[in-house]
Amino acid sequence: MDSWQALASATTEASKFLGLDYGFTKGSKASFVVLDASPIDNILNTQKIHQVIHQGRVVDREKLLKASFK
Repeated sequence: MDSWQALASATTEASKFLGLDYGFTKGSKASFVVLDASPIDNILNTQKIHQVIHQGRVVDREKLLKASFK
């Protein structure tokens, strides 16, 4: 399996298998992660998270991390 296939199997293909809406369509409440570097180049880049969007809203990661350590 090449890098693209591995990434797809963990994301798009997994969503299809579970019967989840995996596409981006107008008006959808998308959930996704924006990375600072490509996971195709290095799988560790999946940890370089720039932004998280959950159900169409930007997640305040700093606030969430602070709340989880209280």
